[in-house]
Amino acid sequence: MSALKNINNEHILNILENQDHTTVTILSSLLSVQDGIGFLPKNAIKVVADFMNVTTNDVWGVASYYLNFRFDPPGKHT
Repeated sequence: MSALKNINNEHILNILENQDHTTVTILSSLLSVQDGIGFLPKNAIKVVADFMNVTTNDVWGVASYYLNFRFDPPGKHT
């Protein structure tokens, strides 16, 4: 499972660059990453911050405010 937590930055950036929103915000970017990957890996916070030209604290503030964001991959059914 630790391999899933380190999704490569290029994959995250590709998701961000292909957003279908007319106005791209921190929230829409985080939602796009979570929709594309299934959760928000730690490195996604930094990639979103760089993409939006804001601080990681700004991104973390949004991500931690909303309870719908996952920071770990969803569990598997056995």
